[in-house]
Amino acid sequence: MCERVHGGRTEPQKTTYLLKVVRSPSLEPLNMGHLLPAGLLSLSFLRLFVVTGMSCSLFTFISQPPSSQSQEKDTEKKESEPNSEAKNQQNFVKERLKLFEILKKDHQLLLAIYEKKGNTSNVITVRVADGKTVEGEVWKTTPYQVAAEISQELAESAVIAKVNGELWDLDRPLEGDSTLELLTFDNEEAQAVYWHSSAHVLGEAMELHFGGHLCCSTPTDEGFYCDMFTEDRAVSSTELPALQSTCEAIIKEQQPFERLEVSKEVLLDMFKYNKFKCRILNEKIKTPTTTVYRCGPLVDLCKGPHVRHTGKTNAIKIFKSASTYWEDNPEMETLQRVYGISFPDDQMMTDWEKLQEEAKTRDHRKIGKEQELFFFHDLSPGSCFFLPRGAFIYNALMDFIRVIPSFLTCVFPCFTLCLGECLLQSLPESIHGLTGYSLTHCSSFSWLCPWRLTSMDSISWAAYLP
Repeated sequence: MCERVHGGRTEPQKTTYLLKVVRSPSLEPLNMGHLLPAGLLSLSFLRLFVVTGMSCSLFTFISQPPSSQSQEKDTEKKESEPNSEAKNQQNFVKERLKLFEILKKDHQLLLAIYEKKGNTSNVITVRVADGKTVEGEVWKTTPYQVAAEISQELAESAVIAKVNGELWDLDRPLEGDSTLELLTFDNEEAQAVYWHSSAHVLGEAMELHFGGHLCCSTPTDEGFYCDMFTEDRAVSSTELPALQSTCEAIIKEQQPFERLEVSKEVLLDMFKYNKFKCRILNEKIKTPTTTVYRCGPLVDLCKGPHVRHTGKTNAIKIFKSASTYWEDNPEMETLQRVYGISFPDDQMMTDWEKLQEEAKTRDHRKIGKEQELFFFHDLSPGSCFFLPRGAFIYNALMDFIRVIPSFLTCVFPCFTLCLGECLLQSLPESIHGLTGYSLTHCSSFSWLCPWRLTSMDSISWAAYLP
């Protein structure tokens, strides 16, 4: 399932799925959570409906995906349309989109079946956080529609919804009576969603530019980043402006975020070209189904939720690239990581850029060099070499800490990075009245490595000044 797709066209593989039966003993509204997830149906599958009196049964016989002939017709139709998504797409992107569209139509069919089931009322009550109550229709009314009924300005300013305490896409239909809260960008949870959606925009741009295998699109406390496997290709900082231009074009298209719940087996087939996605599915997804989100040509494993469309990312900045490892393990594959940040308006971006410029003037590496306080050298990576001025400040701080009654000082040699932690864990229950727990009050550790001190005895300090 995890073999890569190289070069030419791959023949569609036959896939066998399970028979599913969904029953409703009465004409009461079906719990759509029990319906088949997208991916267990196909438009070419045989469906048999038996409706008798007050009972309804849906038998779905599942075979294999549509024939290659019908797939080729769909491909020819899509390629003939002047769609910007068709440009520079790899073969796996086209196959992924094709399968997503099949799954989407299956999901829409299930909703249509539910709507025609009977005459039972589907009215639901939605209580908004400010005390207002709005009536809606189950599996049709969305949080965005509820917000728009109250105020269009409220609907447009909302980043994400919270339904019964759970973060919820603004365009995802409500499944029953609900309590609705609308979150704007000044909310921390909304910011995380906003930057997560922006990370998907960046992921789409990276696929178009580098043609690699996307590993993750992750929000952080100060923006977002994407990791991509690009074989031996490194992402240069000179490529970031072009990457940002592509992101801005994606934002301008206002591509909607579409959510589907799909069976794990089908997703393994969808992402068979990407060994990293297969690892996630096999090692971390413990449920029979999980969700994917689409924006433009990008379809990615994601729990969501997301903003309504890419156009909500008004201002975006792609500002840094670096190398990393899969799951931060040096023994695993090397990945390319690209960082970005985004905001709902240009003024926020301007303020952020100003803060970054101010932060550069406060950079400790810059100040340490300019004021001759300290420097760094490969002789001791990550350790600071204090010059006389820096040593004076260091000792003054140490003297200040020593007079604080609740602090104790420990000094010991450290030959490895984990020695300090190991010492704390292996100390006897009590040494001179100190326990391992009370050592958390230690103010500092002196990283004294005898070999380092010896190596510096006969070396002129001036030779290592920046």
